[in-house]
Amino acid sequence: LRTLSQSDIRGGSAEENARILEAVLSGEPHPSRDGFILNAAAALVVALELSPKDAAENARSAITSGAAAGTLARWRNAVQK
Repeated sequence: LRTLSQSDIRGGSAEENARILEAVLSGEPHPSRDGFILNAAAALVVALELSPKDAAENARSAITSGAAAGTLARWRNAVQK
C-alpha cells in the first residue's frame, strides 16, 4: 500500500462519499483506494486473525474480483426490503 496524503482520503458530502465508495468497490481507480484496502484489512485482522499482509491481499482481491461490490449490493437490497 502506498502512503496517502490528506487530499487522498478527504471526505465530502454523504452523496460524494457514497459515489467514491461505489467507484472503488467497482474497481475504478481512485486516490483513496489504498485507504479502503487498509480499513478493510484492519477489520480482517481483528475478525479473522489474519496477518496484516494477508488481510490487505484479501481486501484487494475482494475489490478486484467484484466480491466487495457484490456484498455492497446485497446489503443495499437487504436494507431496502
